[in-house]
Amino acid sequence: MLEIVKAAAPPRQKPISQHRTLVLNKNNRPFVYPPLILNAQQTAIALMLGRVEVVEMSESYLMGHNYHVMLPKVVRLRQSVARSLFRKAAFSPRALLIRDRNTCQYTGNWVQFGDGDINHAATVEHVLPRAQGGENTWENTVIACYAINNFKGNRTPEEAGLTLRIRPWVPTMKDMLHLWLTDPRQKDTIQPEWQEHLKVEPTDTGKRMIDLALAA
Repeated sequence: MLEIVKAAAPPRQKPISQHRTLVLNKNNRPFVYPPLILNAQQTAIALMLGRVEVVEMSESYLMGHNYHVMLPKVVRLRQSVARSLFRKAAFSPRALLIRDRNTCQYTGNWVQFGDGDINHAATVEHVLPRAQGGENTWENTVIACYAINNFKGNRTPEEAGLTLRIRPWVPTMKDMLHLWLTDPRQKDTIQPEWQEHLKVEPTDTGKRMIDLALAA
């Protein structure tokens, strides 16, 4: 429900540009990876169109000429979205970077896309090279630093004398959501009041592979 309050002097708040609202499925659980997060204007529109309902209100508001619109911290969809978190996550370089925790799967170095250091610049590395028929899939790709990818070239790890830290694996949406939520870089994105709504454990396979990666 959209709450419009007439007020000459609404309460003080942080800049409205910083307001974010978490969107849950009708069952009060996250349903996509990354979680659906709306800004203030998107939240107000969703409320006005009746697409969401408030779960938890905030002290943020949008100002009008002689009123302010109160904005929620958390909302849920009025119509349930039939999406299973157990389905395979969509493959992309960014998703691969999250699966592999920004870690070169040969050296263990921290890497990221766009880094100027060849030992810390992330690349998508094909275990079975494309030149040998390797595909662009979860099962055949890992994150590797530019230096290793360049050294390996069109060879398999065995041909190049390299050893993978763990074998590539196929994450579900649930696994990716867990990885995203536990990524230290998201600490400024995930607001404290969202924590109780975003408790997502990985699948058994995901947990085993995550534990192996941490132990490698």
